[in-house]
Amino acid sequence: MTWVNTLIDSERTPTKEYKNLDEALKAKIVLVMLTTSLNPDDRERAKNYSDVSGFNNKYLSKETLNKILNDHFPEYF
Repeated sequence: MTWVNTLIDSERTPTKEYKNLDEALKAKIVLVMLTTSLNPDDRERAKNYSDVSGFNNKYLSKETLNKILNDHFPEYF
């Protein structure tokens, strides 16, 4: 099985290109939003995007990245 983990900045939204992908392909993509902001509104804004499955603060530590991977792809880690 192929998996794709995509990290997007909180200042961006899922793109038009992503939204136009075939549903079978989108099912293999995990979108995790990243931010440097401590504003709780950013976390709430991320919840408005059903395709966003996670929210983390930058900068990613090795431990945080491992947690993201374990949360979404436990069979590989």
